[in-house]
Amino acid sequence: MRDFTVERWISFAEAARTLPKGRGGKKVHVATIHRWAAAEKDPLEWVLMGGVKMTSIEALQRFFERRTLAKNPRAVESIRTPRQREAAIRAAEKELAEAGI
Repeated sequence: MRDFTVERWISFAEAARTLPKGRGGKKVHVATIHRWAAAEKDPLEWVLMGGVKMTSIEALQRFFERRTLAKNPRAVESIRTPRQREAAIRAAEKELAEAGI
């Protein structure tokens, strides 16, 4: 289970409104979010909060990354884990400090 204090939780309806338009310029329908969450293979992560199905921005990110990698394994080069991002930030900050910036 994910940490509730770290993830940014949104309802399925909010998730549908948040996502960019898809094929033909159509908005993502909330039923699509439900379908992704109900998928037997590689479902969208979700929790039940007060009777409302919720997912998170981070869960959507992980879901799309997994789906992308399944279709395009070379995309792994462009996807960094949070730990990799933090290491890159620390390295950049160190480089700036050494340069006196």
